[in-house]
Amino acid sequence: MVEVRPFRGLRYNLKKVGDIRKVLTLPYDIITEKRRGEYQRLSEYNFVRLILGEEKQGDNGDNKYVRAKRLLGEWIRDGILVEDKEPGLYVYEEEYTGNGGGRRQAGIVGLVRLEPFEKGVILPHERIYERPLEDRYRLLKETGTCLEMIIGLAPDERKTTLGVVGRCRRRKPELDFIHDDDVRHRLWKVTDRGDIEAVTEALKGEKVIIADGHHRYTTALRYSGESSRPGAAYIMMLLLSMEDDLRVLPIHRLLRNIAGDIKGRLTGFEVEEVKSGLDGLLRRMDSLRGGHAFGMYDGKYYLLKLEDKKLIKGAADGSMSREWNTLDVNLLQNLVIKRALGVDVEGAIEAGDMAFIKDASKAVGKVDSGEYEVAFLLNPVRMEQIRAVAEAGERMPQKSTYFYPKPLSGLLAYRL
Repeated sequence: MVEVRPFRGLRYNLKKVGDIRKVLTLPYDIITEKRRGEYQRLSEYNFVRLILGEEKQGDNGDNKYVRAKRLLGEWIRDGILVEDKEPGLYVYEEEYTGNGGGRRQAGIVGLVRLEPFEKGVILPHERIYERPLEDRYRLLKETGTCLEMIIGLAPDERKTTLGVVGRCRRRKPELDFIHDDDVRHRLWKVTDRGDIEAVTEALKGEKVIIADGHHRYTTALRYSGESSRPGAAYIMMLLLSMEDDLRVLPIHRLLRNIAGDIKGRLTGFEVEEVKSGLDGLLRRMDSLRGGHAFGMYDGKYYLLKLEDKKLIKGAADGSMSREWNTLDVNLLQNLVIKRALGVDVEGAIEAGDMAFIKDASKAVGKVDSGEYEVAFLLNPVRMEQIRAVAEAGERMPQKSTYFYPKPLSGLLAYRL
């Protein structure tokens, strides 16, 4: 069963740091080198100094992980970061503009007991890369602190979580600000025993799907098996209700060094030029959602519609479920990129000939600049597909989903 418990959040002392916006960051894995420098210039206490320290030449025993441990200790000693006196859960809301109007995402931040994936309690939905695991493990091992929250999707048929969120929203938040991601962030602390019990009881017997943070969860699992700290058995998680209107964005594909005519090799697809630009192409794709349609840009815009459905069966992996085999991201990879274009996906990624990008307009720009030859655009994965694949014990390919907006780093931390 899923075990959720309250905790004493480690938070910035506003009397010491002043403007909270100058010390919080986006999650480590979407911070570019340029943005890291910008964060560092904002404040000597910016959280990027902990989660994404700089590599320095001549590092021996004193490396970025050791420096993060030392810096964290100094900030706690000097009262820059202060642990709450009373344990509680937290309601975290993000309000943003999307699909032509205002939207919001809100959930409960608490500690969730780590469970091996094979137990079927905490479910992954996406494959991971091995490289970031060692980096996050070393940071966790040195600091002994869960510095960033991950996102979990939880069933909420009785809307218990949403009820607690709604009650908190009727009172003034402890934090309320707009960050450089153009998202309005609000935070409330939940100490009411009835609300805490309602959330913890509602999740017993349920399963939680990891939406974002697979690397950090896997790292925490490894560390919990090695550590004697009681707190190492838990991870800080933002639990979002699956009954809420959550936003999942697609991650598009860029390719270069493709030999020969691309369009002429797309047998089994109807290829239609779209002359209404990127917005027109995305609208056409959206109208065909569920019908296996992709966008393509090579200087012109094309809509690719799968006509020969027998191709799906021919490319299917017999060991995987129908839901997994019919994911658009798998069909694009197997039928277009691998079969039609003859691309070795892993090799192309390693060589830099295949890249992933969430912004369709930026994908087009990279083709126009000559950096890549072609962009393939995807529709978002539907929430019911994520749930079906995860509950079948399967994982989507890497870079299948992008949950938006991301929770900020530095808002809450948890000392193990």
